[in-house]
Parts: sequence; C-alpha cells; structure tokens
Amino acid sequence: MKKFDIRWLMLLVVMVLLAIVVGVVNGQDEGEEGELAGVGVELTMEEKAWIKEHPVIKVGAAPDWPPFLFFDQRGEVVGVAEDYMNLLEKNTGLKFEQVLYNTWAEVLAAAQKRDIDVIATINENARRSRYLYFTESYFTVEVAIIGTSEMREDLSLEDLDGLRVAVVEGSAVSDYLEDRYPELNLIGVMDDKSGLEGVAFHKYDVFLGDLASSSYYIEELALPKLRVVGRTPLEYKIRVGSRRDWHILNVILNRGLKAITPEERASIERKWINLQVGGVYIWPQLLLIIVCVIVGLVVIVVSVLVWNRMLRQKVSARTEELRKELEQHKRTEIALRESEEHFRRYFELGIVGMAMTDEQGRFMEVNDELCRMLGYDAEQLKQTSWVSITFPDDLPDSMESFRGLLKGDRDGFTVDKRYVHRDGGMLYAITSVRALRRTDGSVSQMVALIQDITERKRTEIRQKTMMQELDHRVKNNLAEVLALAEHTLNRSTSLAGFRDSFLGRVRAMAKTHEALAASKWEGVDLHKLVNLVLGAHCRHGADRIMIEGEHLVLPSRTCSPLCMTLNELSANAAKYGALSNDEGKIHLNWELVGEEELKVKWRESGGPEVKQPTRVGLGTKLMRGLIEYELQGSLELTYPAEGLVCEIEIKLAHDYLTSKHD
Repeated sequence: MKKFDIRWLMLLVVMVLLAIVVGVVNGQDEGEEGELAGVGVELTMEEKAWIKEHPVIKVGAAPDWPPFLFFDQRGEVVGVAEDYMNLLEKNTGLKFEQVLYNTWAEVLAAAQKRDIDVIATINENARRSRYLYFTESYFTVEVAIIGTSEMREDLSLEDLDGLRVAVVEGSAVSDYLEDRYPELNLIGVMDDKSGLEGVAFHKYDVFLGDLASSSYYIEELALPKLRVVGRTPLEYKIRVGSRRDWHILNVILNRGLKAITPEERASIERKWINLQVGGVYIWPQLLLIIVCVIVGLVVIVVSVLVWNRMLRQKVSARTEELRKELEQHKRTEIALRESEEHFRRYFELGIVGMAMTDEQGRFMEVNDELCRMLGYDAEQLKQTSWVSITFPDDLPDSMESFRGLLKGDRDGFTVDKRYVHRDGGMLYAITSVRALRRTDGSVSQMVALIQDITERKRTEIRQKTMMQELDHRVKNNLAEVLALAEHTLNRSTSLAGFRDSFLGRVRAMAKTHEALAASKWEGVDLHKLVNLVLGAHCRHGADRIMIEGEHLVLPSRTCSPLCMTLNELSANAAKYGALSNDEGKIHLNWELVGEEELKVKWRESGGPEVKQPTRVGLGTKLMRGLIEYELQGSLELTYPAEGLVCEIEIKLAHDYLTSKHD
C-alpha cells in the first residue's frame, strides 16, 4: 500500500508542475495579445475615401524569414512583421490580403509588375525606390558575418575578398555588396536557411545575414559550429513598402505605424526576440521548456530511487528468465548449425544428385553427383532451370506437380522422369522434391533429390524386349522351320539332298540365335555375323572371300533374316557359283547411309559362267521373303556372265535403348 501511495504522489507532482508551466505560457501569450490592442488614427476625408475605393490591399510575402515572417507549426504566417501588420489594420481600417511566394526574388518581381500592393518586410535602397514608397523603419537589426568556429572573430567586409560569400538573392545586403564591393565572390541563395546550411557543410565560407534570423536558424537547425565571425556597418531597417503610384497609401501606412505605442513595440520585441547571447537569440518559450525538462528530470531521478527496490526483484527474476532463454537460444543455434553441417555434408557426399532451386525453378545450388549425372559443371547448371533439362514428353506432368507445390496443395512430390544429358542422351531418374516455405506460406526454395535409375530402366526395357523378341522368334522360327522343311522337301530329288539343304538352313538359324543369345538379344556385329555364315567356306582360301565394311551392331530383328539370306547366297556359291571351282572369289561389302539405311552388296567373280535362270528357285523365294517381307527392304539379283550380284537395302529398326547415350 505504501508503494502505491508513493507512485501516485510522484505522478501528482509531475501533473502540478506541468499545469504551472502551461499556465505561465498561456498567461504570457494572453498578456502579449492584450498589449497589441492599438488605437485608431485620425484620417482625412480623402484618405477614408481612398480606403473605401480600395477595400483589399494585397500584401506579398515569402514566409521564410524568422522571426520576422515565417510559418509556425500550424502552418499559419506569424512573426514580427505579421504583428505590426495586424496593428496597422486596427489603426487605419485597411484590410490586408496575403499573397504568398516561394522566394524573396519572386516577391520583388511581383511588386515591380504591381501584382501586389505592399511588402511588409523590406529594406530601402535606390533600386527598389524606382517602384516602391517606403514607410519609416519600424524595426532595426544588425547584419553580421556568420562563419564556422574555426574562423577568427574580427572579420570585416574587406577581409572577405577571395572567400565564397553567400547572400540571399535579391536582398538589400546583396544589392549593397554588388554596388560597393564588386570584387567579392557573391553567391546568391534562396533564403537564410540555405545560406547557413551551406556554410555548415563548407559549401560556402561565410554568410551575410541579420542576427535575428541567423540566430533562429542556428538554434532550429542545430548548427553549433556556426557563430558570428565579424560585424558590418549594415543594418536592416525594416520598413513597409507600397506601390509607387499609390502615394496616399504610403501616407496612411506611416500614420498607422506612428500610432503604435512604445509599449506595443516592446511587447512585440519581447514576444519574438527576447535575449541575445553570443550572437544567438534565445526564445522565452524555449527557456520555459528547458526549466520544465530540468524539473521533470529531478522528479524522474527521485522516482527511480524510490522504485529501485521495487524493481530490483523483478529485474533479478527477469534476468534469470533471460539467462535461461539465452541458453536455450544458444542450444538451438548449436543444433541448427549442426543440422546445417549435416545437410551440407550429405549434400556434398554425392550419394544421389541434389539441387536447390528458387520458386521459378532456377538452380541455386547443385552437388557434384548431379553435375556428373547430367554432364554439366555447377556454373552451367546455375544458369538454367530444371525445365530446360527435362525430357519434353515428361515436362507437362512435372509442371503440374510443380504448380501444385507453389499453390500450397502439397509440400512435395516424387516422380519418375527423364532428363536430357548434355551430350543429347537420356537419363532416367527418381526425383523427390520438397518445398521450403516462408512464414506467409509462400515458397522460398525447393530441395530436390535425383537418383539415377537409367541402368535399372535399361534392364527392365531389355528384359521386356527380350521376352517380346523371344516370343516373336519362337513363333517365327517354328513357322520358318516348317516352311523350310516343306519347300525343301518339295524341291529335293533325294533324301540326301533334302537333308543337306534343310540342315544347312537350320544351322544358319541356330548360329544366329546363338550369337543373339550371347549378346542378350541386343544385336550382333555384322562382321561377326558374316564370319559365322561364311566361316565354313574359308577352307577354300581366306583370300577368296573379301569383306569390306565398318563394324556395325545390327538390331536383333534384323540378324536372323540377313544371316539366312547370306547363308543362301553362300550355299548357292558353293554349289553353282564362285566357290564351286578353285579360282572364284566373293566380294561382300556394306555401308550405312544416314543413321538407319544399310546397303549390302554381294558380288561373285571367277566362277562358272552365269546365265539367267529360267525359273525362280526355293533359295530366291526364301531370300525375297526374308528381306522384302519380314524386313520391309529390297533385294535385287542380277546375273552378269562373270558372276552373280545381289544388292540388299534394309532399314535398321533399333529398339529404344540403342541411343546416342549408349
């Protein structure tokens, strides 16, 4: 209960102090406003008539010259000149309407063009007297040289030669210096504020302005390095300027100013310019605020001392809580760091391909295993996205899964898909993708694990192909054996002839199947196939059979028909052709046209003279059936006298696995 009373007591003290300060300020303002009540002046009939004919007098101003004329915090025009103009309205009956401009130069230009009738704050000189009348001076302020604290304090106008001297453009000071000191490097600025800031930031060396405005801006802009570094013979004798063609207005304004009492003038000065210390004016409101701040600080210090014991236990308890939270935070940081290290080691270990992509699918990080799998280096992959390396047929399904991830329908997906290797080949992979999300649920990154299953897929396809091929071959072989047996029996004249012909053809089929089985039904090299068929005839002399052609793996479906065709040609050559004597030769050559068309040419020479047969034999029918019907190719037989010529053209129908990547 005691602590509760102390807190309320401190609060009560603060409220009382604030009430006192507010009362003092309000009382001062009300007193000053009361003192501003002026007395009227006696006007002539002519002057009253003129005022009636001119109900509104336009007063031009650029409210950027505190404390004489400027905007307060509420955006209203206030200052010394505004208070004087208010008294002039009361004393003379004139009605003033303010016309605001951005700069002083614009105000002077408007006065020359008579867009305005009066200027409330102006210094008289010969140039302005061409278009303005001037009242008696109602306020005088000294013009000083403002510089930085590093400069000496006794500068005169003659000492400014060679320095960058800032003056308000179009001001009386500017006009005076241009006339009397043309050798000075004068730099026109928009207002006092711009000039003082320029000196503070070493854009200019000095600024010439009146003490009142300079002191105000130094305090307002917190420019402690600036000070008065020299005096001048100049003074701003502030007057009211009026149109040159309205002399009567000047007379009325002078009468109004003379009617302002010394008490009213002193009140205005106390209100806006109270003290001057070292060239800097101190405002009474600021002094009151400083006093309030000091009193408040004292109250706060006392309150802190009283509350110290109350807060000590809370601070101690909170400190213990923070210590525990800090320890927990450290443990969390250690765990997170270890987790990141584990992930980085796993990422770099290379068991599977790994990648991190942004929400657009562009690669951000890739590991070495993924680079090896796809044939790219890391920098090349980082310049692309997963879309560009996905096999085109698999892209629609992958994009659908990816869009579901972005929408938030799922957090990840796993899919079997194909990628395009850098060399153009194909890569089968199991791809697992997981999204890392921001606090708002949007995707920030994606992590992908890519496992190469190309060999497994090849094995599956190979097994499927082998089963299909086996089924096809068993059926075809049985049909071929039956057909061979029937045709051979019909054309044979003896049992021995039937046996030799039939067994020779069956053996050719068996050799082909043996070679295909050895290659796991993936195909047989054409050189090997030729040697299997013609090897039995090499006893006639290896130089009698000339073989030319590149090593070429034939698809499994092509091997058996081509092998049996070559067997028929070799058997015919042994019985009737080039191998039936000791001088004959066989020239066998082939070439691959494009990627799929195979051309084979069998040419005999040196054998018995060849004549065009009068009937189509079993061997010819068998070869045409094998080449033209089973392989969808072409077979052409010609019979020049020097020896038989057989030209074969077939398309090589490779299965899907005989790709460039293989």
